Amino acid sequence: MLIDDPCYFNMHANLALHGAKVITIARDCDGMDLDAFEQLLIAHKPVLYMTNSTLHNPTGHSFTPAQVYRLVELSHRYGFHIVEDDLYCDIQQRRTPRLAASGLDNVSYVSGFSKTLTANSRVSYTVLSPQLAARMVALKMACGGVTSELAEQITCTMLSDGSYAKHARRTVDRLYESNSRVAGWLAEAGCSLSSLPGEGVFIWARLPDGLHAETLARQGLENNMVLAPGTLLSKAPNASQFLRFNVAHSDSLQVRERFFRLLDKQSK
Repeated sequence: MLIDDPCYFNMHANLALHGAKVITIARDCDGMDLDAFEQLLIAHKPVLYMTNSTLHNPTGHSFTPAQVYRLVELSHRYGFHIVEDDLYCDIQQRRTPRLAASGLDNVSYVSGFSKTLTANSRVSYTVLSPQLAARMVALKMACGGVTSELAEQITCTMLSDGSYAKHARRTVDRLYESNSRVAGWLAEAGCSLSSLPGEGVFIWARLPDGLHAETLARQGLENNMVLAPGTLLSKAPNASQFLRFNVAHSDSLQVRERFFRLLDKQSK
């Protein structure tokens, strides 16, 4: 199967537990090289491509209409299935097309509410072809998988009475403000940002030349600061040049000052 690089830090471990043979395609703030993607399809013949279509973790990239069209066209030509993980859909400010809008023959859509309500809600949903939906239900029943009825009822009520939509709009506004502020002090620190500031939960920042993300992360722990080095999310040779920042946790003067002290210490 194909996945993006970088990706969610636990993705490779989870797939390894299921015995998946994983191939990665490089993705950045502009997306991916779709010609290189096609060459991987020809060489490895994967049956599955799993991706964040919007606000990719960690780069923040969302597929453009042209990229969506090409990916769907490639899925039909080479016969692979796309799992569209759209967990960040409700905090996207600038709406973009979804892969699943092309139909469910080659795309399965997955989303949920853990990023907008609480991670403990564990309420999610899928949009599948009828055949896959039947198999999914059977698998869930066989595994004894159930979701908290209380969490489901609370989520349903919030969706029905409009409070969820209001909450999502407030979240988008707050993320925009935090993202812009964090992007500002990261740029001031000499970091290069992967995307335009203002949207999404994460900023994928390239460190100034000569600095190493893992070294910074170790020094950060000594100063009660947890950093996410790029090597946790990427297998690329240059991954040690990147850090991922969660803007909700990084939008504070204390975080800014500690990070500047770490940079100053490592650069000496």
